[in-house]
Amino acid sequence: MERPEGDISKVMNWIRRYTMRKTVIVFVMSVMALLFWISFISSAFAEKSADTQLKPKTRTELIEEMKTDELSMSFAFYGKVVDLNGNPVQGAQVILRVRRIPPLPLMDEQKNLQRTTDERGLFSVEEDGFLLALDRIEKPGYEYRFQYSPTRQFRFHKNHKQSRLGQFPDRPVVFKVRKMEEPALVLDTKAIFGLYPGACPVFFDLLWQQWAYPERLISLSHQSKGWQPDVKIYLEGEQNNFRLVLEAVADDTRLMVDKRELYEAPQGGYRSKVVIPFNAYERGASIDTRIYVKGRGGQFFSKMHLSAGIENFDKPEEQFVVLDIDCLTNPNGEGNFEISPELYVQYLEDARSGKRRPYGYDANAKGLTIEDVRKLLGK
Repeated sequence: MERPEGDISKVMNWIRRYTMRKTVIVFVMSVMALLFWISFISSAFAEKSADTQLKPKTRTELIEEMKTDELSMSFAFYGKVVDLNGNPVQGAQVILRVRRIPPLPLMDEQKNLQRTTDERGLFSVEEDGFLLALDRIEKPGYEYRFQYSPTRQFRFHKNHKQSRLGQFPDRPVVFKVRKMEEPALVLDTKAIFGLYPGACPVFFDLLWQQWAYPERLISLSHQSKGWQPDVKIYLEGEQNNFRLVLEAVADDTRLMVDKRELYEAPQGGYRSKVVIPFNAYERGASIDTRIYVKGRGGQFFSKMHLSAGIENFDKPEEQFVVLDIDCLTNPNGEGNFEISPELYVQYLEDARSGKRRPYGYDANAKGLTIEDVRKLLGK
């Protein structure tokens, strides 16, 4: 029995639609699989690249890279050593340090150098590196302090010379040292105490090198025969606006202010009273100055280095000043403050053993009385 022709055509159409649909599905699935593999491979490469970037480089790798940049260079440096008056210093030992890129991982990145100045005070350095630093300058009879030459480090740049870096022979960098005076017996002491505005002052005997509040004056003057105050120190003013006052007690004692670090007492400019304004409007406000004293008609000279700071900054009604004093006294009527450690130690040993009397000692002194203390306080 024959099938109708219409049925055969329906079957063929169904087969063609099925085949086309299957082809489309396979194509779509192939495209999706391809995209998945592309994404997977890209992620894998990205992770590997990130791992490579985050992985720290070894010292050898870093050095190899740095050899090619500006830190690897040769430089020439020219310097000159003079005293505070500008005179060249011959035979000074200049100790320096140079930072460099070492050729091998185990080599030190820092190299210590030493140079000696010639008759014109000149020295030079020719090295490999990128940073030169002055450590110190040494010569008997001379003193080096970094305050004399604030610039002590020099950073060099490849193919770029600068006169301020001492890279030209006719323009050396100048370093200063101080020519010391003849060492002498100088008494050395330190005192720290607090001062409240309007409160009792502090009294200082610069020969005995002792300070005291008023309540200890009588006992101290009896214990230390001949103890007598040379300077009275007190604080005036109100909240945030103080005045530190130093006043000579004896008529033949005089004071003067000079911020400079002098090793010879000034000849003139002394007066009986010194007032130093001191406000507390800013946190960290401080005093840093020096008071020179010509004591008891020139019997001795003293240098008092004053450092002061305000406590309780956030509580104005409770503010007070902490005063730190480094005091040098030449007891022999000389203005020389060039201390000899050997002479000072010998003086202390002799005074403790009884071989000699301390400066300021007076066996006939009677000591202070209550009336004396009242006079000192102005009452």
